[in-house]
Amino acid sequence: MSKPQLFCFTYAGGTKAFFDEIEKDLNGMNLVSFDYAGHGERHREPFYDNFDELADDAFKEVKDRIFADYALFGYSMGSITTAEVLKRIIDADLPLPLHVFLCAHEPHLASQKMNLING
Repeated sequence: MSKPQLFCFTYAGGTKAFFDEIEKDLNGMNLVSFDYAGHGERHREPFYDNFDELADDAFKEVKDRIFADYALFGYSMGSITTAEVLKRIIDADLPLPLHVFLCAHEPHLASQKMNLING
């Protein structure tokens, strides 16, 4: 059986290296983090023109890698990214994550995004 996965989305301007410190504490989980276009290993790629492009790109990174139980984790702007990726997961009828962690973002904005997901 494959290790559970934790897909991580960072803050605006951040890189996937932000999550390196927590990887050692994930006993038995596989951390999967991404750089947004224009950041980190993808620094030569052009920035997104809008947030939908970012969310579509993040979903593309996740959808083909879901092969075990998984969770989504978003930090700051990554919380909005996570909510948008979750919306796309639901729309694509993919297996749902076991957990979704949203942190370091104002709750009312997260609630607004969750209302989008719930229709």
